Amino acid sequence: MSQSSTAPSRQLQITILTVGSRGDLQPYCALGIGLKRAGHKVKVAAHENFESFVRKFDLEFAPITDNMEEFLQSKQGQRLIAGEKLKPEERDKLLLEQLESAWGACIGSEVIM
Repeated sequence: MSQSSTAPSRQLQITILTVGSRGDLQPYCALGIGLKRAGHKVKVAAHENFESFVRKFDLEFAPITDNMEEFLQSKQGQRLIAGEKLKPEERDKLLLEQLESAWGACIGSEVIM
C-alpha cells in the first residue's frame, strides 16, 4: 500500500507561538517543518534568542520580546527562579511586552497555534 501526498487546496499562512525553553520550542519546529512540507507558509514566533535555531529549519521567525536566557540570569529572573513573585508592575510590563510582540507576529496569519 503506497501513501500518496496531496498538496493542500490552498496555502495557509500559519504562525506557531511558543515561549519557554528550547525543549518547548523544538516540537513546534518539527510541526512547522511538516506543515511547510505539506505546502503551507509557516512562521514560528518565539523568544529572540531562538532565531538561529528556528531559521536553521528554513522556517520564518518572529521574535517574542525578551531573550529568555538573559532574563533568567537577571536579578528579576533569579528572584522568579527562587520562588519569589514579581512585583505587579514588573509582571504586567513583561506580560504586556510579550503579548504585544506575539500579536504583531500573528498579523496576517490564517491559523495560529
